[in-house]
Amino acid sequence: MKIDLSEKVAIVTGAAGGIGRKTVEAFLEAGAAVIAVDKSEKVIELESSSSRVAIVQGEIAKPITAKNAVSIANEKFGGLDILVNNAGRSFPKPFLEISERDWDEVMADNVKGMFLHMQEAVPSMIARGGGSIVNVSSISGIDGIANLVAYCSSKGAVNMPTKSSAIELARHHIRVNAVAPGIIETPILDNLAPNGRQSLIDLGAQEPIGRVGQPEEIANVILFLASDASGFMTGSIVAADGGYTAK
Repeated sequence: MKIDLSEKVAIVTGAAGGIGRKTVEAFLEAGAAVIAVDKSEKVIELESSSSRVAIVQGEIAKPITAKNAVSIANEKFGGLDILVNNAGRSFPKPFLEISERDWDEVMADNVKGMFLHMQEAVPSMIARGGGSIVNVSSISGIDGIANLVAYCSSKGAVNMPTKSSAIELARHHIRVNAVAPGIIETPILDNLAPNGRQSLIDLGAQEPIGRVGQPEEIANVILFLASDASGFMTGSIVAADGGYTAK
């Protein structure tokens, strides 16, 4: 099945690397125009990749970042059809060592940024007659994991707004779904375990599918959820985890 996003306009947050970058590439290949949002200077590299890419460099949890992204979608490309809330951060730390500041920063990046971009995007989607929002959650928002209390809490706080807003926005023909990746081979793995990436690659080998996932595999799920191919899905949390949550 070939997914066609021609004439569609998408915002992708956390677009500079890993899952976000692969999502931008997948959307461009499907014909969409993309506003790539990230706080990293690496997002600038995407602007030269296609005339259908515009960038916003800014903090995800600042209202101005969301406003700028939606403004560009409207003014440069004529509207907004798709929002992918991918930006976020990992935060491995024992429960008793988490500070108030730690908690606030994780919630800002992983939850507040999602909320701000959704709220800013929805009026433009309503004006287009509908749209699709895809939030990037995690298996950590489904199952508890030691030393990841703040991160697990933030991803759990991605799931319920996904479900609740899906009910509320259905009358506007706006679908809201989330993908919950398992262990994916991105630079985030380097910060999640004492032995860095290799220890988590070894852990991934213990899952039913026998390996960690690749960013493009999650991007493909996002592409499906963003497209009309998933037209009967809303309020779903789709695990893409190599069988982790099936055990």
